[in-house]
Amino acid sequence: MIPNLSFGREGYHGNVGAVLITQFTNAKSEMTREALMNAAHAHLIMNHLPVMGVPFGILVVLYGMWRKSDEVKKLGLLVFTLTVLAGAPVYLTGSFARDQMEKLPGISAGLIDSHQDAALVSVICAAGLGIVALAGLFMYGRKPRLARTLLWASLAIALAVSGLFARTANLGGQIRHPEIRSTSEK
Repeated sequence: MIPNLSFGREGYHGNVGAVLITQFTNAKSEMTREALMNAAHAHLIMNHLPVMGVPFGILVVLYGMWRKSDEVKKLGLLVFTLTVLAGAPVYLTGSFARDQMEKLPGISAGLIDSHQDAALVSVICAAGLGIVALAGLFMYGRKPRLARTLLWASLAIALAVSGLFARTANLGGQIRHPEIRSTSEK
């Protein structure tokens, strides 16, 4: 947004800096409002990363075990760690998405509540996965026996988190897609 400055014969005698700051502040607050108005869309776009990232990490770890490659196993632990970190914005945009969705006609607050409850359990378990996977990464090369234990623990937690993410995603999908709800919920 460019400020509308008029220059007469005598030139502009106003405070150009104040005008520019005002225009910038107005543009910034408008961008903030627009960003919040699109939180539901951001939430929908980002939710695919953790839902698909954890199963991908499971496959990487299993491949590393099959190939007996510590480097590939460490890559799997890194995938878990990065996926959990990337999943944080998904959870954080959920409340903004809720605010938007509740304004729409035909949206069930009960379905949103179920999705939100499942998301909380998922994010807590995912945080556990991230901590165990990160610890496993740090133990590789230092304490191999502990690293192996943490790898197996990460794999077990990842299987559980993958199921929790799938359930959470399904509950989220039911908010706008009645065709995937069970007959009693329609």
